[in-house]
Amino acid sequence: MSVVLFVVAACSTIPIPGSTLIPQIVATRLTAEVYGKLVVVDDCLRVNTDYGTSYLLVWPPGFVVGVNGDTIRVADTITSEEADWRVGDMVWLGGGEVSNLDEQTRQSVPRHCPGPYWIAGGLEMPGTMRNLVLFLEFEGANVEFTDEMTDYGFSVEGKTIVVNEERVSVYEFVNEEAAEAEAALVSQDGFSIAREQGVRHINWLGTPHFYQRDRLIVIYVNGNAKLRDWLEAFMGPQFVGRD
Repeated sequence: MSVVLFVVAACSTIPIPGSTLIPQIVATRLTAEVYGKLVVVDDCLRVNTDYGTSYLLVWPPGFVVGVNGDTIRVADTITSEEADWRVGDMVWLGGGEVSNLDEQTRQSVPRHCPGPYWIAGGLEMPGTMRNLVLFLEFEGANVEFTDEMTDYGFSVEGKTIVVNEERVSVYEFVNEEAAEAEAALVSQDGFSIAREQGVRHINWLGTPHFYQRDRLIVIYVNGNAKLRDWLEAFMGPQFVGRD
């Protein structure tokens, strides 16, 4: 896991005669990255990495975190980014590791939750192709990238990855709203996609399984049970397909 240098966002104010200066917020954020499984231990939200470290997540000013059951919604008010995480998700998180917290930050952390600490500095929506591939590799799958593009009627071309010798098509849209709108165009049997310019019929050689999460749509044709379990664990239940 890479650890990058710290960065400080600085700003300056030029006085204007006769004007009133408006205070500006200066955010200092760390720019390393951590990847791991989101877990809750003794009511403490942590990220377990594949190299054995379990970080307690610490949220500095600028982040708003809400917990509803197993769902965690994180909003970055500085960048206007939001992400919905589930306990058990594999997540990317910017920021940096610290061994000790300053007194002000420590007051926001439950006293029974031990370090090491990861100070959040940025977040990424879980449902991205990068996270999907890393999740599959974390689970022990062999993932190969190909140059093959797929066009089954969506507004963007899909990419093909090979997971344990099984081909999977991955479509990544600009945002979650676009992916949801495209998913709504798929027929109940998965053999056609309806667009304004006409219906695209697809002659699958097996049973298609469609998954959608965040800005991703993933298509897998065939019945490898282990791969389907992995896809469902990451993407959620299929929205089109048969058992």
